[in-house]
Amino acid sequence: MKNARKHQLVNTIKKDNGTRKVKKVTEAFTAIVKKIDDPRVRTDSIHYPLDEILFIALSAVISGAESYPDFVAFGKAQFKWLKMFFPLKHGIPSHDTFCRVFNLLEPKSFEKAYRLFIESLKIRTTNETADGRRQTAAKTSRLNCEIYCRLLTAVC
Repeated sequence: MKNARKHQLVNTIKKDNGTRKVKKVTEAFTAIVKKIDDPRVRTDSIHYPLDEILFIALSAVISGAESYPDFVAFGKAQFKWLKMFFPLKHGIPSHDTFCRVFNLLEPKSFEKAYRLFIESLKIRTTNETADGRRQTAAKTSRLNCEIYCRLLTAVC
């Protein structure tokens, strides 16, 4: 990853310091991820919970990451921030761990969980029309599609 790109990934998170809002988002995310069956067979040797892996990946993609090594770079750069929401007992997963988990996930259950999560955010925006009136419109579907496509591009 280029230095300027890495700097951009780091600054994306530092600008937003709404810890309480992010905590609510991570709680909603964790609840939804629990509905996905963890495909890893040997549960006794799992060091990285599925919710941690998926949240790091999603946060990294939203911040501009495009590959598994980018997920790791983002996680290391944002470790303190991520630690506020997840235990991260074993640190940030390796790019191989991200790759294995995404290859094992059943696409339909992952897609369903992702859609539920995005819908739970209830992202809204206020726009002003030409005549000065305010209009509130949900941007969920466009944002959902854009982030989901970026996530799929990064993991495929």
